[in-house]
Amino acid sequence: MDQEAAAGTPDCSGTSASPQTVRDLLLVLDHSKSMALPADANATEIEGLEHIIETGRASEVMKANRKYNQLIANAGTSRLDELKTTVREIVEGDPVDRNWSLITFAGCSGVSVKGTFSKAERPGLIGLVEKLKARPSTPLAKALESALRHARSSGDHSAALVLVTDGRDTCRGDPCAVAQAAGRDVPVHVVTIGQATQHACIAEATGGQLFTSVRGADLREVLSSAVRTATPEGC
Repeated sequence: MDQEAAAGTPDCSGTSASPQTVRDLLLVLDHSKSMALPADANATEIEGLEHIIETGRASEVMKANRKYNQLIANAGTSRLDELKTTVREIVEGDPVDRNWSLITFAGCSGVSVKGTFSKAERPGLIGLVEKLKARPSTPLAKALESALRHARSSGDHSAALVLVTDGRDTCRGDPCAVAQAAGRDVPVHVVTIGQATQHACIAEATGGQLFTSVRGADLREVLSSAVRTATPEGC
């Protein structure tokens, strides 16, 4: 966003909305196994463990898996816990009479379109987020495809899309290819927890922005920034 924008004039750059448009918001939330990691987990350590689990020798994989599962078991406040708290605060605190939609994903067949919620129905969205449990596998490409279809389903391209994830696609999908094929009519703003490089292509290809939560403990601030960018005041 252009911080030099004139006071009182909404900055709708990077969107298809006019300054008079109220932008509905679509949240796409990852609740894969890695979201059960501690909110303050070291991103570099996690990336290293995941790399060993995916490519290492059997003995290395066993050791890395044991360490990974120990981190989850002793998580205290997890990344998913922080996400739930953050979503509740942002949704409850949104004063604009807009619709919020929700898609969640975990498990290679686990993309779930939860629905669209009016301002009066927002407690229902919050309740669905509160019930999310961490599950293995990250169908990121499938979730992105589903979200783009949902955003376009009404023929109104003024919906804003915010995707939250902490891992690469582990279901043989290619999120970058999906984003490139999608074009830029629906900008996808990506909030990534941990290492950000593998998700930059989604934001770049669709005209969105990338926001990085280096540790899940700062997710509240980062996701709030993404939502403000996706739905600038008056847009």
